[in-house]
Amino acid sequence: MLTILTAILLAIFVLQVLGSFSGINSLIDSSITLPTYFPLLLTRTADSLSIAAFVGIIVAYEMKKHRKISLETKILILSLLFGTLIVGGLKAILQVPRPENPEVKIPLTKAILQADKFAFPSGHTARASIFATYLSKKLPKFRVLWWAWAVGIALTRLILHVHWFSDVLFSLFLGPWVYLLTQRIFFKVER
Repeated sequence: MLTILTAILLAIFVLQVLGSFSGINSLIDSSITLPTYFPLLLTRTADSLSIAAFVGIIVAYEMKKHRKISLETKILILSLLFGTLIVGGLKAILQVPRPENPEVKIPLTKAILQADKFAFPSGHTARASIFATYLSKKLPKFRVLWWAWAVGIALTRLILHVHWFSDVLFSLFLGPWVYLLTQRIFFKVER
């Protein structure tokens, strides 16, 4: 699975760098005219503070019930950290402007500090897809629900006109890739 995800991510990344998504990105962005109240509420469930709160609740529950943090939760925590570094690094290096923002190029050191001002990839969607991967392993019976939430987060980013289609598409695949890679590298887990 990791090999397939790597190939998909590389393909999307190359197409992004070559500008191949420009047409579809603009078409989708200009076609969306939906109310933003509910999408704004939903998108906040994948912001950094909300995800940190969810992880805190999970850790507290596991510590109370089992007196230790499960392997899957350790993988989640490291995946979220690793994913944040990847998203921030790509945003700073590529400096893809968000919809309705002018394109500007700034020095890399400044871009690293202002990575959230750029679009590619979507941090909210990456966090949601990492979390959906984790929840699918912990509670596989509800896998469809977890992934519906992650895709819903991706859609809210489009509806709110803060990301392009290519940003959220890449991030939907980035989450499981980061989770599986973290699992393999740090925990030598083969599944």
